[in-house]
Amino acid sequence: MRIKNLAYLLFLLILVSCVKKTEIIELKNNFQLPENFLLYTNNEAGFKIGYPNNWEVIENFMGTNVAFGSPIDDSDEFKENLNVLGRALQLKSLTLDQFFQANKDTLKKQYPDFNLVSSRDKKLFDKTPAKEIIFTLNVNEMNLKFLQVYAIKNSHGYVISFTSTEDSYDKYQNDVENMLQSFEII
Repeated sequence: MRIKNLAYLLFLLILVSCVKKTEIIELKNNFQLPENFLLYTNNEAGFKIGYPNNWEVIENFMGTNVAFGSPIDDSDEFKENLNVLGRALQLKSLTLDQFFQANKDTLKKQYPDFNLVSSRDKKLFDKTPAKEIIFTLNVNEMNLKFLQVYAIKNSHGYVISFTSTEDSYDKYQNDVENMLQSFEII
């Protein structure tokens, strides 16, 4: 009897681990998360996103739904991070172009040294239209580089924002691109 119970328990554990893996594969369809990535789901804000398993997860950080912080190495003066903000829009008729322009205008007003590096249209994993902007700022005597993606779906606005020092920006591009590719509005 005891061996049967252990065998059954082992079967359940294997089944549960297979179900979790299957969910990730099905979620990603043509994009598979790298092996070192985990999946974060926020049902309240309506999104899923993959993140490196060695990054810190902080929910409800400084007005965002979630922030992912890179590991700190000895030479770091800044903790690179990617955060997601998803909110119901007060103005239901707001277009993606209006949402994007309003946020870009706010950045220009708040930060006189705002320097636009690039701006382009893109699509999220689920084919939702989005806008991407890359810019630099000097904040507290640190030269920072930002990548932001804006999207609207189901009367909710989403902003995904990656921040790093200008010097370390390229070092994180593979992880950030995988995170962006995995982002799905649910």
